[in-house]
Amino acid sequence: MFDGGAVTFNTSSSPLQVFKNIVNARWRLPAGISSLLLMVYVFIYSSDFLILLNPVDALASLQFTASGGGTDDARSDQIEEFKATLGIGIYIFVLLYSVFFLKTIVKTLVAHPHILLIIAVLLYGTTVSVNPQQVFFSTVQIGIGILIAIVYATQHSGSDRWDRKFCLTILFPVFLVHLYSFVLFFANELSVIEFAEGSARYGGLPGNPNVAGASAVLGVWSSLYILLGGGNSRAIKIYCSLALCLFAFTIVMSGSGTSITVSIAIIAMLIWLKFLTLFRSSVKRVVYVGSGVLVMFSLVGFILVNDATEELTETFTSSLGKRTDLTGRTELWEIAAAAIEERPFLGWSFDQHETVQENRKYVIPQDLGHFHNGFLDTAVAGGLVLLALVLWNMIGYVRNCFKTRGDTSFMYGFVGPVVILVLMNLSEYSLLRPLSVLFEFYLCAYFLLVMSRLAEEEAGAPVAIAPDARPVKIKSDRKRTSKGGVRYRF
Repeated sequence: MFDGGAVTFNTSSSPLQVFKNIVNARWRLPAGISSLLLMVYVFIYSSDFLILLNPVDALASLQFTASGGGTDDARSDQIEEFKATLGIGIYIFVLLYSVFFLKTIVKTLVAHPHILLIIAVLLYGTTVSVNPQQVFFSTVQIGIGILIAIVYATQHSGSDRWDRKFCLTILFPVFLVHLYSFVLFFANELSVIEFAEGSARYGGLPGNPNVAGASAVLGVWSSLYILLGGGNSRAIKIYCSLALCLFAFTIVMSGSGTSITVSIAIIAMLIWLKFLTLFRSSVKRVVYVGSGVLVMFSLVGFILVNDATEELTETFTSSLGKRTDLTGRTELWEIAAAAIEERPFLGWSFDQHETVQENRKYVIPQDLGHFHNGFLDTAVAGGLVLLALVLWNMIGYVRNCFKTRGDTSFMYGFVGPVVILVLMNLSEYSLLRPLSVLFEFYLCAYFLLVMSRLAEEEAGAPVAIAPDARPVKIKSDRKRTSKGGVRYRF
């Protein structure tokens, strides 16, 4: 982190020297800038600007049929151009602001080479894509998201209760999105019973029921994490409680089976992890292992006793108002699997599946644009190499989470972002997706964990941390310590 200082500039200096002075200076910039940047990013890319800017006559864009749908609007293209222009402004600001943190960004990426490899695999797609410009632009969007996450983590990972502050930062724009959606629902005199029964689905301000549900899941985790973490004022407790009710309303009205399932899983997980904080460390291990074995044997026994697994699947899916093929998703997964089998290593390119759909065998039905499974979509775009790198990052997240001490007894609840990302991408697509709020949420949480662990370990014994290497304490050796004092064991 840049912890203060100032720099003076000579007006006769060359532009290159001025740039070096900026990079080498020690800056004390307000942490609120990166917080505001993240909130703006989350709000903009959680919102459909057609609905945001035309709330009075947006009724047709709010309602969906039980199987999908929505209505095209002639104004969409013009409004999307405005949103894209606004996005370019955000990119430029991020790039300029990142200059002040360039050293930290470089050190972070060098310590995590798998992230650089992800970018390299994405850019490789320009050599095989039918639309290399789209590959490049999509990769830039992923890169901007990484920069936002690193800068945010740089400015906040050393502060007290950084996990709680992150939740509050995410919660505010998500709350605004769903409050706007709530007002629109009743302003348009829509029927709660009709949407609750599943005969219609509500897209809200996000403009899509699945996106609205996914956004609400982030809000559920953030609100509940804050409440269970303790140390809150009465105002914060009321705010988070109202937010939970608001998000529950959106999830039910959206009719998203994925969001309903994931939100239930997240609530159960957080309550369980909070319960475990009541025990000492030695007892926790016994409870973890014992409960895991109990669940495993219970599931195996239940399946052996009940042979009709298809009937169980049908019962579960019908309870969510879905067909056993998950509204046609299994058909999409078969197409994706065939495409991966043809190009298993480096995929078809990161061009929103334009190249793969040039082959008629792999055309995605109904112009959906993706295969409704983030892991399959990632493997189609960048092959098994890209998928392995992304999974490696997730493993690093979990490892860092359970090794981070933090200043709260509820730190294990911070495993939520990776759990949400995994569960949501079993039937939706947000994994390594440009401008995905869910993926940006995950990236920020990941770098917060990495940098908070670094800060903790720098305060104690010098160790090197990275998901690509195991931390190793350095013995006293003048040659090594003079060159930085850390090494990696692979």
